[in-house]
Amino acid sequence: MDRATFFLMLAAMFAVGVLLLLRTRLRYRRFARTRARVVGNHIVMGTTAYDHQRDSRVDYSIVEFTDANGNTHRVQLSEAMAAERGGPRPAADGTIAIFYDPRDPQSVHLDSFLARNFVGFFWMAPAVLVAIFLFAVKVYLIFQSGWN
Repeated sequence: MDRATFFLMLAAMFAVGVLLLLRTRLRYRRFARTRARVVGNHIVMGTTAYDHQRDSRVDYSIVEFTDANGNTHRVQLSEAMAAERGGPRPAADGTIAIFYDPRDPQSVHLDSFLARNFVGFFWMAPAVLVAIFLFAVKVYLIFQSGWN
């Protein structure tokens, strides 16, 4: 792979990341934010994809919230929520921040920066890391040539 192809791929990955972040921002613009009370967990047991000998456990939180019309909804979050595995911990009052679609209150997602933006940042990361590396090399070469 030549240098031009490499940088073109990095630029494409960065552009995909920006588009995913933009899509996410536009998608969540129509959603409503609220706090939901965690009322239970749905535990899924199975084997991991990489190690069929080991059992895995995934906890999905079941939350209850009241929408803008005053209706109460109980839904299972689509994101894995095990607090012991780095998922969001409920606040002292037992609630978590969520987004929901007012047109379909059963469509609920976590309201966290990472949950909304992880995929976009994942696609952008290689280009940003290469840019930082190239900048550091350039600074090093400038200082190296000035000290000789």
